[in-house]
Amino acid sequence: MEAYRNLLTIEPDNTTALNNLGLQYMTFEMWDRAAPLFAEALEIGTGFGGTYVNLAVTYSGLGRLGEVEKTLGEMALKHGDNPDLYWGRAVIEMLWGEPEKALQHSRKIDELSPGVFAAGQIPVNARILLEDWQGAAQEAEALASADIPRVRREGLELLATLDWYKGESDSALGRLRQRLAEYPESDSNRAGLEVDLGFALLDAGRPEEALQIFQSAATTGRRDWVEIDALHGEVLAHAELGRASAARAALSRLQELVAGLPGPRWERDQQFLSGRIAFVDGPVSYTHLRAHET
Repeated sequence: MEAYRNLLTIEPDNTTALNNLGLQYMTFEMWDRAAPLFAEALEIGTGFGGTYVNLAVTYSGLGRLGEVEKTLGEMALKHGDNPDLYWGRAVIEMLWGEPEKALQHSRKIDELSPGVFAAGQIPVNARILLEDWQGAAQEAEALASADIPRVRREGLELLATLDWYKGESDSALGRLRQRLAEYPESDSNRAGLEVDLGFALLDAGRPEEALQIFQSAATTGRRDWVEIDALHGEVLAHAELGRASAARAALSRLQELVAGLPGPRWERDQQFLSGRIAFVDGPVSYTHLRAHET
């Protein structure tokens, strides 16, 4: 975040920096800080259609629903009939709880960009919300069979999700392990896949294995956002194992990492994790119970 701010002091019209800084604020749920950055990038004249989508999602977060449609309308006028426009509309419809409409937009994406799976996870997630389990499985299988590694990994993740819904945890874990095994060990982004597997192991009641995965991810992803997620997982794994002292130590490391970061997300996370540790410590105070509910 600081790097983008520094770059903008030197190049205030750098639309890539404006867009990416806005994305950082979106991560922190600071919609009011993100929106002006996207709007400025569009006013300057970015060629990146995704900035319109980012601004529309931000307006949705602010409850400015009229601005959402206006932004996507401007995108249509600027970029015409293109996959990014329908992707943006599909994202918004998913946010607004309209999976059938999202599915219609995803079909248009496939018509305009056949064979590249540009709609990503949207068709599968839309069908899940519609309880079309067979259709969701077919969409996910298509992704998992793709020649594009990134798309194939998305498909494996979605098939794992469907396995969870069916109560087939071993199959879900197997798919997530396959997804991780296909990722280059030398790539630091691998840590994000490790974190996904770690949380899945926690859900499957295997905290000891999860802890090892989270510790590996925290090392691989050090000084990146994923280290925060890995430490979050470490706290939960230690708590599940009844190790309150170790959980508090991991939480302390997490608090050092997020100290000074803006937005409400981190405070909520820390309250939740403190509540989990309190369950291990016992007795549980009313304050910690309320934090856990949050």
